[in-house]
Amino acid sequence: MKRVSLNLEHCYGIKLLKAVLDFSKTQAYAIYAPNGVMKSSLAQTFQDAFKGETSKDRIFPKRATLLHITDERGFILRKFFHYLCRPGKPSVSAMRQSIGRMSFPTFQLS
Repeated sequence: MKRVSLNLEHCYGIKLLKAVLDFSKTQAYAIYAPNGVMKSSLAQTFQDAFKGETSKDRIFPKRATLLHITDERGFILRKFFHYLCRPGKPSVSAMRQSIGRMSFPTFQLS
């Protein structure tokens, strides 16, 4: 898998997010941003995708949500986001030491 496309709409306050993550030259992305920029909303959306659950908009629950995470062939990825680092949780390096070398992308959210 070389590319992951994100197409998110009305997921926990994320109005619209379309992005392509290119993993042809890296195995990980770190998301670092100030408070209030929807990092936690993105983490919750990734967790929903991992669990196969539907995301929602907490303020406007009747809005239709869109949660599509696909690879470069257009296949929907459900079990892609294996590990999310959050404040107060084990670091990526500690997690890698405990379970061995990982070959999937890791998203670090602050």
